[in-house]
Amino acid sequence: MIQLHERTESELNIHRSVGRAKNPASLTATWTLPTFFDAVNANSAVPKALVPRCPIRVRISFASSWKVLCVLEVALDFEPIVGAHKLTLLHTAAANVAPFETLGQELAPDIPLQHVVDDSLLSEARERGGVTPDLNRRVTTAVLNAIDGGAKALLCTCSSIGPCVEVARPFTDRPVMRVDDPMAEETVQAGSRIAVAATLQSTLVPTIEIVKRAAERNDKQIELIEILCDSAWAAFAAGDQDGYNNEIVKSLEPAAADVDVIVLAQASMAGAADRLNSDIPLLTSPRSGFQAAIATFRATI
Repeated sequence: MIQLHERTESELNIHRSVGRAKNPASLTATWTLPTFFDAVNANSAVPKALVPRCPIRVRISFASSWKVLCVLEVALDFEPIVGAHKLTLLHTAAANVAPFETLGQELAPDIPLQHVVDDSLLSEARERGGVTPDLNRRVTTAVLNAIDGGAKALLCTCSSIGPCVEVARPFTDRPVMRVDDPMAEETVQAGSRIAVAATLQSTLVPTIEIVKRAAERNDKQIELIEILCDSAWAAFAAGDQDGYNNEIVKSLEPAAADVDVIVLAQASMAGAADRLNSDIPLLTSPRSGFQAAIATFRATI
């Protein structure tokens, strides 16, 4: 399933002229951009190739029968979708959109973000036990589609398909980044005895490999301990983030006293970082990976 979410750099004012209705009820809602696209595409007077600036805030009046009785009079600020300066984030779980959107608002509210979600990429990696030629092809296609859609740079937030992103890099001159690259560099600077934790086997292997490569680049001798928190994934799949974080912490506690640093391999695991009662550094990828992506994005425009 592929989902597309957009955020652009300035707030959009939309004015609606609502037809008269007897005893109307009024509410204020914030529309997501995909919903607004449906409304725009139904109105042939609005150019379909243009993207409205967000967030979109509208006031809608409803009649008591809950039928919308209105005529739209919309003042929009448009920008072309092709060539727009966007930073695209490729996710394999819809749950990762909100945390990265929050980071975007905190660290770079001026940068337009596009979130592309394709959970079937992670499903294939899990089913096949890792990266396959077909998965490389599919991720490369997703990357190139994002570039064709106006992305000036792309950040992959899923470590399981990180190796596929590296395969895609030679096919474009735009920056294509892995969210876990900066974390790997931090890891080898933090200590030599390193625990790498993941809730999926498909993520554990590529994360270990990227940490090993960082150690080689920095001429560091390291010892790696693998921690597979496989009991946690069922909670994540069920949408139970709290239970997911608790299961991760349970898996980490035995190793916490015997390592220099713990790496949480998946972006989805970041919420567990504050729950472990230990002085051992816990490294996660979202913030450092996003900060690096921001710096790269700014250098491209």
